[in-house]
Amino acid sequence: MSASAAAVVYLVARDALAAVLVIAGSAKLADLNGFEQTLAGLFDLSLIQSRLLALLVPLFEIALGIAITMAMSRAVDAAALAIFVVFAASSAWALWRRPSLACRCFGSLSNSQFTTSGLIRGSLLVATAALALMIGPGAVESPDRSGPPTMLVVAAFGVLGIAAWQAARTIDRVREALNT
Repeated sequence: MSASAAAVVYLVARDALAAVLVIAGSAKLADLNGFEQTLAGLFDLSLIQSRLLALLVPLFEIALGIAITMAMSRAVDAAALAIFVVFAASSAWALWRRPSLACRCFGSLSNSQFTTSGLIRGSLLVATAALALMIGPGAVESPDRSGPPTMLVVAAFGVLGIAAWQAARTIDRVREALNT
């Protein structure tokens, strides 16, 4: 792979991972109760543990998504790989041990059970994060992302997060209205 192709693959992979993290984290924040129930059912957590994780996981996802857009470093790439491995392993665990559990991995944007196709998608995210880590920030000539273009990307991801949060809230309200 040429150096310029590696740089493009690296940047596209990282920004795709950042988008997934920001959308998933924002949607989970809009549906904390649903995500809390998934965590409690998946890992047999106490109420306090599931509530704490239901808040911390999406906040970490959003922070990591923003970090990916702002800092090109192996540490950020490794953190992205680690979180996607945890998510894929959780999906595998759910398929094996709790196949009827509702998956709220994207808050109310996802209202289904854990599935094999979801595990495959999670595995593709792991592969994407592993590819970004393997290529590394050295593939990009100028890894400085502190200027105005980066701020625009961060702002765009912020708007994306707000849109995901609003969409999840709207879906929840529509479902509640249909159930009454």
